[in-house]
Amino acid sequence: IGGLATLGVGRVPLLWSVHQTDLRPEPGLRSNVLAARICAPLSRWLPTLILCVSPEAARAHAAMGYRADKFRVVPNGFDTDRFRPDDEARAAVRQQLGWDEPTPVVGLVARFDPQKDHRTFAMAARRVVDEVPDARFVLCGRGVTPGNADLTDLLSASGIQDRVAVLGVRDDMPAVTAALDVAVSSSAFGEAFSIAIGEAMATGVPCVATDTGNAAQLVGDAGRVVPVRTPVALAGAIVDLLRMSRAERRAMGIRGRAAIVDRYPLASVVRRYEETYAEVLRLAFARKH
Repeated sequence: IGGLATLGVGRVPLLWSVHQTDLRPEPGLRSNVLAARICAPLSRWLPTLILCVSPEAARAHAAMGYRADKFRVVPNGFDTDRFRPDDEARAAVRQQLGWDEPTPVVGLVARFDPQKDHRTFAMAARRVVDEVPDARFVLCGRGVTPGNADLTDLLSASGIQDRVAVLGVRDDMPAVTAALDVAVSSSAFGEAFSIAIGEAMATGVPCVATDTGNAAQLVGDAGRVVPVRTPVALAGAIVDLLRMSRAERRAMGIRGRAAIVDRYPLASVVRRYEETYAEVLRLAFARKH
């Protein structure tokens, strides 16, 4: 709608931004799929550029008929000063939750949505407990609250309700992330570039992610990537990391943080956006003169 509105004030530069990959009519994505299909033919003449957070997002939309030569990939960026290893914060959050340092803690930071697939996470968590009985779990995000009956039913059905801290939306996510031994993304579809996994890597936390979007490229040797909707594989990867020594996990976390600092620092990504905006404005000004 905003793009069409620009037609009434003359041809002004317009940028679209794409943050998803799988464009299937799954629960939680139907409205996005409809909007994407409507925008596909408009992409040939309406936007000046289409910004994507990953090549996978660009390919998915090109397959729907978006004009491929308008795509520009600018990845997500991360504040590596805010998200960093922090032993003091780790200890403080664990103390708040009633867990000591040796307790294995696994976290899923994601809103409650079919895309994030809390069901697969809960089923995997049950299997993790069977192998690592002292494991505990942290859930954070919009809609992830004790009052969410659908969520509590999932946890109860898996028999892990007494092992999970359901925290909802937090304003201290760097500290919560630092408290984890393993960070998980269990998304079933639609991811392009997981912010939660990037933040965990910046914090030095090993990760297990399902193979959506750019997960394999992002995680690299800082964790494991498993097929979507496979609780057995997800649990196996989590258990593999938990059975590592703390020194081995720390080394893996160091590799992950180094990758984020090198490839996705926030300042560098902001600069790329600024350069893109300046380029578009220069071209628009040149056309008018």
